[in-house]
Amino acid sequence: MPKWRIHREVAQILNIKLPEYLMREIDSEIDGFKKRFTHDFWRSDVETFNMYLNEVRMRYGEEAVKYALLHVFLDLATDFIVREESKDEGDPTIRGLKNFVKIVKEVAKRYPLPSSMNIEISSCDEYINEALERVSLMLSDKHIKRIWEELSNEIKGSCRFLNSLLYELDEVKKRITNAMLFSLLSKCVSKTVKLYGKIYNLSFYEEDILRKLLFKLWSKKTRRTSSVEMLLENIKQELSRGLQKENVEKLLRILKEILIKYPEPLLYCRQIVDLF
Repeated sequence: MPKWRIHREVAQILNIKLPEYLMREIDSEIDGFKKRFTHDFWRSDVETFNMYLNEVRMRYGEEAVKYALLHVFLDLATDFIVREESKDEGDPTIRGLKNFVKIVKEVAKRYPLPSSMNIEISSCDEYINEALERVSLMLSDKHIKRIWEELSNEIKGSCRFLNSLLYELDEVKKRITNAMLFSLLSKCVSKTVKLYGKIYNLSFYEEDILRKLLFKLWSKKTRRTSSVEMLLENIKQELSRGLQKENVEKLLRILKEILIKYPEPLLYCRQIVDLF
């Protein structure tokens, strides 16, 4: 998600007239820093989000509602960029998006969009169109829908600026890179497990354990922080609590062979995985 300063920069471009201290207040509430709500509660509890928007309208006025909606729109727009650029359905962010889309579709059945709401805009990138549509589908109150319609028209008029801004955000580039690495490692682990499963005649259960261990070992957080011997010793203790001795020894032999044979997993993975 974009940093709060990006929210304020976009708000200024869109002529949202709100004191900076109120912008910080709204950002803090939506992102869970006030501990009143969980982080990004709007993703899973659309009804509470609608209640919150009405509360903001009563306390601070319509400009504050626009800023709250802008926060959610920018979060969604960056999510959709990551999804489109990484093309990976297994990434946790993208799985979360799928669940969110299911939720807003249910809300949309109960509260149809106003007939004047036009979501398809050819001048905007598809991810902006989709974010606009998803926010629209979340809203149930007629007053909030009217405010969103005004803001969405402002957004449509600033598509070129938003396109260039969001794609160049460091956090977006980092998320795209991480999502692509996740995709690479997932496919690489699956291919490797399939290969060694045939060589060592592994059961489905053993393959599943090997898959989880390999992904953990090859992930960015754990890769090469310890020697192979130390890693295997830690894994041995973990496996011994739930597996028979012969299964543990077999999996450890395979892991040792893989870790020694492929000391640079990302280089190995790029050689055996076709991402596109």
